Amino acid sequence: MIDASAFPERVDTDESMAVNGVCLTVQSASNGLLTFNLWPATLEKTNLSQLEPGMAVNLEKNRRASSN
Repeated sequence: MIDASAFPERVDTDESMAVNGVCLTVQSASNGLLTFNLWPATLEKTNLSQLEPGMAVNLEKNRRASSN
């Protein structure tokens, strides 16, 4: 779960977001909290498995996906 309450744009379920450069699909977005499902391969090939609660992440909307 990521606290995106300070994120300047609205984020909705099924949107594509980059978390530390890894493109993920938002599974739920409620009260500024975002959740994502992660496949084992994603955790093995990225730094996402090293994240701990409270750590800062780089969060960006996928501009290409949101422009459709």
